[in-house]
Amino acid sequence: MLSSSCIPSALQAAQFSDWQLGAQIRQLSFWTQKQQPAPPSLILVSLGQRPQQEGFRKALYSLQAIFPSQSQLILDLGYLPHPQALSFVLEQPLVQNSCLLLLDPEEQAFPTLTKQLNSKASSIIDQNLIYQEAQSSYLNQLQINGNFAFLGYQSHYCPKNSLISLQEAGAWTQRLGLLQSQLSEIEPSFRESQQLLFRLNSLAQNGFLNPQSPEPNGWTNKEACQIMSYAGLSDNIQLLCLQNFRADYQASPLAAKLLAQMCWYFWSAFKERLAEGIPPLHELKRYALQLPQDNLPLSFYQSLRSGRWWFSLDKEEENARLLACSEKDYLLACKGQISERIFWSARQL
Repeated sequence: MLSSSCIPSALQAAQFSDWQLGAQIRQLSFWTQKQQPAPPSLILVSLGQRPQQEGFRKALYSLQAIFPSQSQLILDLGYLPHPQALSFVLEQPLVQNSCLLLLDPEEQAFPTLTKQLNSKASSIIDQNLIYQEAQSSYLNQLQINGNFAFLGYQSHYCPKNSLISLQEAGAWTQRLGLLQSQLSEIEPSFRESQQLLFRLNSLAQNGFLNPQSPEPNGWTNKEACQIMSYAGLSDNIQLLCLQNFRADYQASPLAAKLLAQMCWYFWSAFKERLAEGIPPLHELKRYALQLPQDNLPLSFYQSLRSGRWWFSLDKEEENARLLACSEKDYLLACKGQISERIFWSARQL
């Protein structure tokens, strides 16, 4: 059984102003109450020991409040020093009905998450995709299919055979340089995913996050926060795991602040979720195209509510299966060009 001792000791006695996030986050003591409050919408939990990670929570709790003061929607489950306890946490109805943000500095969660990654649509942000080329690769433990999106890989770290094998298995892949040229292209993948695994060793020049092997190229700090915003806006993502980073925030306060701000951007965007899902046809504006060279019936749909885009390769509009895409996919189709996303989707049919 979890207990309130999991909560950082330095935060139990801390006083936070109404404008600070710490005033809105409930702690684990509610588990011991006879009458439990309404379930939270957001849950935070960390794997690892408490002393090294208190700096992160101090930085997080001191940030600007997100929700109205009367609406406390965030629950902090504290720390899980034993990764085996994660299975118990994930099985709890409270967690299953909320959105979970999991901090996993040393990849201890992966054995537990493998089953979930294999059974649900998932996005993985990683610079290094080695599949069937090395026995130690975590990708070998996954049942790769069309439910996986691998985002932000760097070509010089990825064997060509690995990329070919992933793509032949049905996975969607997008290169780092392509996404950095237009970061909004990452959003459709999040809309189709229920889980997101963000490996933070793919951030550039962040020796404070990855002191043993800092990267010269990769995501910038600003891009990392933007990515978290896109993930927060997704109606589908219910589990976000941040992996591969330095957990000793006392020795590296800059790492604590970056992780705190990334979480803040995710939660802030979560507050703006529209719960739109895939809108009904009467809430969509349809653009029908016919590409004669491919004999491909292609329709694009734009939400009248959010402005987001979907497409369909079905001939009949009433039973069309709508798949997430971007405006760029539509504009390319208007020029008679099939984007990689639509080409990949056509192969999955």
